[in-house]
Amino acid sequence: MENASKALIIAGSILLSILIIALGMYIFSTSSTSSDLSQLTETEIQAFNAKFENYNQRQRGSDVLSLINAVRANATANQRSADKIPTVVYTPQTGTATQATGGVDLSGTATGATGTLLDQYVAALSTITNDIQKSHTYTVAMQYNGAGLISNITINY
Repeated sequence: MENASKALIIAGSILLSILIIALGMYIFSTSSTSSDLSQLTETEIQAFNAKFENYNQRQRGSDVLSLINAVRANATANQRSADKIPTVVYTPQTGTATQATGGVDLSGTATGATGTLLDQYVAALSTITNDIQKSHTYTVAMQYNGAGLISNITINY
């Protein structure tokens, strides 16, 4: 009888050890998965860039307006991911350049005279939109960050 109780204690200890090891493996795998989410695959990078790369050349004003609408939608969808929000710089024929600053977490609580960071970004894009004329031709150029994502979009009259 004494041997049977010792055997049950040993079996229980082994099962408890297996359970603890399995729990540790589960926690390790879930924590490494969340850090992998911050690294984009090549396919995800290509899909992100494809939304904008069609405009990377001389464009009519109506196409530039479509580009700005795509940037605005992208900023709203990715406001918590700074790498996915490009800076847009527009230089008109005369006057000073207008810049919508990207590369920041637009969901932050920082506010200014015009509201949240997302509101300020969208307002700057609206200023650019108001100055674009559909019948004119513009040059659009794109720059990429270290991860291969578009980080800057420059629009020149």
